[in-house]
Amino acid sequence: KRPVPAQTSIDATDSHIQYIGRFNEIQPKDATKPLVKECGWSATSIRARFEGTSIRARLELLGWGGGSNFYAIIDGNEKEKITLAADNRKDWLIAEGLPDTVHTIELVRLGGAWNSSSTFSGFYLDAGKKLLEPLPRSSRRIEFYGDSITEGGMMPDQPFANGYLAYAATTARLLHAEPSVICKSGIGLVKGFTLPQTLPGMFDRGAPMRGDVKWDFSKWAPHVVVINIGQNDVWTNTDPTIFKETYIAFIKTLRNHYPNALIVCALGSMDAVAKGSQWPAVITDSVETYKTETKDTKVETFFFEFLGAKGHPSSTQAYGMAEKLSAFLEAKGPNIWQ
Repeated sequence: KRPVPAQTSIDATDSHIQYIGRFNEIQPKDATKPLVKECGWSATSIRARFEGTSIRARLELLGWGGGSNFYAIIDGNEKEKITLAADNRKDWLIAEGLPDTVHTIELVRLGGAWNSSSTFSGFYLDAGKKLLEPLPRSSRRIEFYGDSITEGGMMPDQPFANGYLAYAATTARLLHAEPSVICKSGIGLVKGFTLPQTLPGMFDRGAPMRGDVKWDFSKWAPHVVVINIGQNDVWTNTDPTIFKETYIAFIKTLRNHYPNALIVCALGSMDAVAKGSQWPAVITDSVETYKTETKDTKVETFFFEFLGAKGHPSSTQAYGMAEKLSAFLEAKGPNIWQ
């Protein structure tokens, strides 16, 4: 067993670390130790710039649900991203033998709300090395609310849930926007497969398994909000009238949190948007009724094409969805990002 080289320890609270998406701060059981960061939503990520030839990350599971995998991306090289498999390890060697210069790292959570939350307590760098000022955050911010389609669950060409390859996170990358992705496989607006949990009942959590920790919406305000919910309501025979009432109430709730955002009410790409489905019309009617009631003009609809199968979209299909949604948003012009 080779000796562990001398290291510089960086805590999770270091101001040079960027956190993308919803993170909670947690005090370890040992109160003398610094705070750690908890993430439980899909596609949350940790970014930093560092000096040196190696970097290790201190990541562990909080202990309920299946573990979540992570991607580790060094110097923006997505083609050589490393998968950190979910297990009980606490200390991950991400890279070694790098040129002794400045590098970037991004850790992206792939699993979602059914997976155990993860805690990040910091990095180890080469002895004498440090983190540098991070790259500027994007001036564009986009938030998604949805189910497994948004979460990247059950992709037929992936061995595990993959929020990085889902249409939501992919759309954000195509738009060069900072994402927040709030979703859970199986969830519905009214019914679904996660009862008693519904999207309106858990959208405001800092982490999906923590009903006691509410998110502070003043921390981060998106320019665009995309809601893609209803597929699981379709499969559980939700009454369209009740769905409409609940949908309108949910739009109003989001509008209270985000007075200036463009809200896009989407649906698809599974059989909720198949030919003959009533559900695109239900979404449209909900939005039009809301707009008539409130005179709110910054709410629109967007329907993904039906992919022709009941199964979930593959990563390739998710990319196609992202291309269409990002083109729809880019066509709105730069003012939506103001």
